[in-house]
Amino acid sequence: MNFFSDKRIVGLFAYLLGLTITLQAFKFDLFGANVYPWNLFYYPLPFILAVFGLMRAKKTPVFKNGIYLYIAFVLFFTVVALSCFVPLMDGAGDAWVFASNKGFIKLIFLSFFASALFFSSDRLKTSYFGNFFKGFISAVILQLVFSIAQMILWYANGINLNRWFFLDVLHVDPGHVWGNFIIYPILRATGFHWDPAYLAMWLAIGMIWIYLFWQKGTVKKMFLFASLAIFVATFSRAVFLAFFIIMALSCFLVFVRKAVNNRLKFKLLIATPLGIAVLSISFFVFGNNDIFGEIWRERTNISAEGTQRHISYFFEGARVISYFPRFLFGFGYRNSGRGLLENDSTAFALPGIDNFVIPWSPESDLVNVYLGMGLAGLFAYSVLFISLFYYIFNLYFKISKIKKLIGDNDRMKMLKKKIIFFSFMCGILLLSGVFYSFIDNEWYWLLLFGVFWCDAELRSFDFGKKTSNDKL
Repeated sequence: MNFFSDKRIVGLFAYLLGLTITLQAFKFDLFGANVYPWNLFYYPLPFILAVFGLMRAKKTPVFKNGIYLYIAFVLFFTVVALSCFVPLMDGAGDAWVFASNKGFIKLIFLSFFASALFFSSDRLKTSYFGNFFKGFISAVILQLVFSIAQMILWYANGINLNRWFFLDVLHVDPGHVWGNFIIYPILRATGFHWDPAYLAMWLAIGMIWIYLFWQKGTVKKMFLFASLAIFVATFSRAVFLAFFIIMALSCFLVFVRKAVNNRLKFKLLIATPLGIAVLSISFFVFGNNDIFGEIWRERTNISAEGTQRHISYFFEGARVISYFPRFLFGFGYRNSGRGLLENDSTAFALPGIDNFVIPWSPESDLVNVYLGMGLAGLFAYSVLFISLFYYIFNLYFKISKIKKLIGDNDRMKMLKKKIIFFSFMCGILLLSGVFYSFIDNEWYWLLLFGVFWCDAELRSFDFGKKTSNDKL
């Protein structure tokens, strides 16, 4: 057994990348630059993939499935790259130009990473993706355990674990507060991060993975229950709403499909009104409690300053970009906040933005796309996600056809589960991005690249090959 084979080396780096990519509380300053543990694996990996690709004489597999999705990624990245020059042409301040230039450098490397991965052999792709997602789910479990400790220490002893460990011990300054409260003393779970919305996103993706891939039993139920409890403890409205919409839509699709057995439909028919009844009773009981009533009012109060600002981002953003040629190309990548600040009338509609530290961006991927990159960016963003969902559903129907030819087996069932997982994951990322901003993170794109895992494995079915990566 060769422990230093290309597949094992790529797999090891991929696993460690997935394991560390969400541990963003470990943020350190190195000569004025922020560095994270995942940088140790993210930056060498594309070079490793490129070297192994050159060493192997075997040609790169042709992109049989979904070449339009590759083009969609290239289109979006090209628009982002071009928008990075807008602040410089506008004569924007140094902080805004620096933010855009920094984003451009990150984008160039991300494109190199994607190219090295996409042009690798299917053998290396399956090793990378399989191990990356193993690492990512391992990290979600670490986030869960740490968040449980965070809640226990706070409510039992009044100890803010994140503040004590990261600020007092490691002296990590995130540029934010380490204690995020709904109303004091209700602490929001954040895990290895300072923003509860990020933990909510990772837990939502992790719960879908656990539900689909873990074997039935007490351990699975225990982790799902604990994940749901901490997910609720984040109090993230953006991810809550996205998760609820995706779950409701999936239940509807399950119910209307003829292929679904009647037993499952009966369970769904009973569970839906029962769930609504439990939620209604919970709202009534907890709503009369002072603490829970305050939490409910805070999370549903649309007249609060912060909520009003989030809602106004959509309308003010559309208004300040409504003239030519700004509506075509926007204010530049990572310069959405500049577009709002340069319009004097937005100060009334967006209270408090004058106090924000520049450069800053609205907390919405959708707003950042059309305000930062204009109509061109919005078009490329729409094409990307339309291509993603079309690609996923197309793979699902291809599998159904292959199933008729070679029959059903464990590998086929596993591949189908992966496709279902990626459809949920992409849906949550897209819908959450309407009300919060995640797109400017490497983990966001590394997760989206994962859909090509299915493409690599589907080709092995097409040619009747068997891989050693049948199980996760």
